[in-house]
Amino acid sequence: MIITEFDVSMIGSVYKNSLDDDVKRFVPDEVFETEKEARKTVLSLMGRYSEDTGPFVYPVLRMA
Repeated sequence: MIITEFDVSMIGSVYKNSLDDDVKRFVPDEVFETEKEARKTVLSLMGRYSEDTGPFVYPVLRMA
């Protein structure tokens, strides 16, 4: 596994992940109605990396 920072190439994956039934059930605040919503959230989280205040959210990637 790799812990990294978000980048714009991950927006589609974040949106697709939010469509999963388990995500909808257990992490409803990470569910997006559209890819545009996911983009807004990811860009906001990316902006936090250069600030002193959070939230600081880092994706965990599984390596196949």
